[in-house]
Amino acid sequence: MAWNTQYPPTAWEILRDERIARRMGNHNPFVTGQVTWNLGHKNSGDGVKSEMRTSSVATNLISNDQSIRGNRNSKVYHLPKGCPSYEKVSPRNIVPFDTEIDAQNAGYRKAGNCK
Repeated sequence: MAWNTQYPPTAWEILRDERIARRMGNHNPFVTGQVTWNLGHKNSGDGVKSEMRTSSVATNLISNDQSIRGNRNSKVYHLPKGCPSYEKVSPRNIVPFDTEIDAQNAGYRKAGNCK
């Protein structure tokens, strides 16, 4: 809070916020001064737009105890449902991932026979 008071947004930060707002459709309320830091501040998620790929992220999460299996040798990942090769990955080559995004960020690609 002291830092926020001591260093208000610079002209460059305000210009950057304007540019981002034109693309994203909303401003950073901390830069514009609409919101200030205070003790007990809780993030609200107000700036999150519902149309922002939430459906694809939700479908990438695995709801049961089975994780996405990456194959260490081929750098291919398999889903627990819809991938016929899921059970065929050798136990010594399995690299578990929680989401498809995690697998992709690690350099893996989805198996071609996955639905």
